[in-house]
Amino acid sequence: MATVAFAFAVSVAVSGSPEVAQNPTPSPAAPASAPQRTLIDTYCVACHNQRVKTAGIAFDNADLSDVSKDADLWEKALRKLRGGMMPPPGARRPEAVSVDAFTSALERELDAAAARNPNPGRVALHRLNRAEYASAIEDLLGLRIDASALLPKDDEADGFDNVASVLSVSPSFLDQYISAARVVTARAIGNAAARPGSATYRPARGTDQAVRVEGLPLGTRGGLIVEHPFPADGDYKLNINGLATAGYVRGMEYRHTLIVTLDGAKVFEGQLGGEEDIRAIDQQQASAVAAINGRFQNIPL
Repeated sequence: MATVAFAFAVSVAVSGSPEVAQNPTPSPAAPASAPQRTLIDTYCVACHNQRVKTAGIAFDNADLSDVSKDADLWEKALRKLRGGMMPPPGARRPEAVSVDAFTSALERELDAAAARNPNPGRVALHRLNRAEYASAIEDLLGLRIDASALLPKDDEADGFDNVASVLSVSPSFLDQYISAARVVTARAIGNAAARPGSATYRPARGTDQAVRVEGLPLGTRGGLIVEHPFPADGDYKLNINGLATAGYVRGMEYRHTLIVTLDGAKVFEGQLGGEEDIRAIDQQQASAVAAINGRFQNIPL
């Protein structure tokens, strides 16, 4: 209302003076971008022009009256000017006051242009990263897990591992998350379904809480316990078959530790899975499977 009242008062004053109304003498103001253009032409264009194009940047054809046309270009210029990196050391430099005025005006114009044409980006369907997955499991089930032992390493973009564009959902990743869900489910229900004749394998790297299988030593995760009547005292050999397979490989992505105990005492410990084993299976197929399974043959008891 104050602005309207002021405009009305000015209108009345002008209309009350016919001489002024009939002979207006407007004083044309210089364009707002004139000082900025002068600064750019004086200190920047010598290196950044269409002919030389140092660092792939040219300011001579850039339109300062509408910075939104070259928003990326002016954002780069702002970062360099705010950091004092341009003009480069040894080159003629403008006064700090002029630089501050230029960058402030440029920021205001870029912000205004962005507000007029907002670009919210896109919403991408993406998976949880490992940290998010572990937090979600703890929130839902009250169970702390080592997600790095269950899921592959997350890709990064610009130093961040939670960027939607790199957290893609591929069939391979889906298999990993299904496998992780099986492990988490078994831990959540206390692995009560473990039975002789079936085995549940766990990653070797530690978890905060161990799943106890009744009859196995404290600290083991999964596995099975078998009662077998030996007909006589003597030296026996135990064969554990089918741990590694070729073709569609499952459960070999991570390093596992398999331990055999007899009457509570450890009699054997072996490793399988992980980068070396899965590479060998991928490259050598049947021979690699045979070599890996051979580690768990003829275990002396």
